[in-house]
Formats: sequence, C-alpha cells, structure tokens
Amino acid sequence: MNATNDPPIRLLTKFAQAFPAKSPQIVVQAPDREMWAAASFNGTANCTVCTADGEGRTTFNYQSAKRMQTVHRRPIPRWARYLAGVSVLLEVPEMPGVDVVVCGDEPVGPRYDYALGILFAALWYEINMETCDPDVLQEVTERVRREYIEGQPPRPVK
Repeated sequence: MNATNDPPIRLLTKFAQAFPAKSPQIVVQAPDREMWAAASFNGTANCTVCTADGEGRTTFNYQSAKRMQTVHRRPIPRWARYLAGVSVLLEVPEMPGVDVVVCGDEPVGPRYDYALGILFAALWYEINMETCDPDVLQEVTERVRREYIEGQPPRPVK
C-alpha cells in the first residue's frame, strides 16, 4: 500500500515546513483516491497531524482521542475526527507516535473528512506492515463514522 507514484509536491513541501528537522519515513496514498499522507516517527505516543492544504494542525494520542480531545484538552477539530477515530478503533498491533502531513483533492466537507479516515487507516496498516484490502479500509472508516463520530452503535437493518 506504500505509495509507488510520486506524491504531490505540496505534501512534501508542507512536511518540510511543519517538521523541519525530519524527512518522511512513510508516504501512503489511499486506494482509489487522490489522498496522501507523509509520516515520520517522533518517539512519543503523540500523533501530530497537519493539513497541506490549509492551516490545520492538531496533536492527539490514544488516550486523548478516546475522549475526543487533543493532548491540550481541547475538542478534536472537525477535520481530524476521522483521524482520531481510526486511531482509537483500528485494531493493529502498534500505533507509535508520528508526525503526519495529509493532503488530497477531495472537496472540503464530509467527503474529504471521510477520505481522511480511509487514508489514516491505510497509514496505520502500512506502519504495521500489514496488507489491507480497500474494502476493509472502507469498513473501518464506516465504523468510525457510526461509533466515534455519531456515537451510536450500528442498528440492525430490517
């Protein structure tokens, strides 16, 4: 799942600006989407995420994300809720601290936020060197929408 194509220049440029002492160790593209993430391990339990297409920046860890808060005890920004939700609900062996820049060509809004969830699930699978079917990424993101974003368990379909 690790990107084999050239990632967008704006992704790498923003990464260099946001984390000047680092280079991306992992670059991932969400399957079938123009959504990208560049990440580098930071040696902490925190996940700091910046958007390449704006001024969005937030930091959360597993514990703060479970409370839907940043590490500074502020609400997770709307654009980052799927990212935090995936980090809480995805069952992978390890979620180390990472510095991440994300970008994409989806229009800003619910579709973009959902695509960020798919992208972040792909990133966590890549970090854990696990293969993952695009349908699984979609299922994970849908579960995040239901259980984390909307806070309601799924209802049986009649």
